[in-house]
Amino acid sequence: MAHTQHSLTIRAPKQGLLEITNEIARWVAHASVTMGLLTLFLRHTSASILIQENTDPDVLADMENFFANLAPEDNSLYRHIAEGPDEMPAEELQKFHPDGRHAGAFGPKTARGRQSPSNK
Repeated sequence: MAHTQHSLTIRAPKQGLLEITNEIARWVAHASVTMGLLTLFLRHTSASILIQENTDPDVLADMENFFANLAPEDNSLYRHIAEGPDEMPAEELQKFHPDGRHAGAFGPKTARGRQSPSNK
């Protein structure tokens, strides 16, 4: 079984959800993967990976609103505030979405949502 590995650096322009499908799809295409399992791992301990449909951009906005309500940036709610108002909410949300995910890869695309070969 063949194996390929790559490190991808993503610079987030702001806090919140960040769409990285195109960056991952470019790497999958460049790696000439025909079929396999894509493993994503994030080194940042207070960030997470979420695999979500991307057909409607309102989904991203709705999810950001949901997460903001689930873990608000309000220092009066937390004891650990030494790293800033966004640290504890990020730590809490990371528990819902771990730092690793798996996705199928078929041909030059990932097999998710609009990227799926069956949706061509």
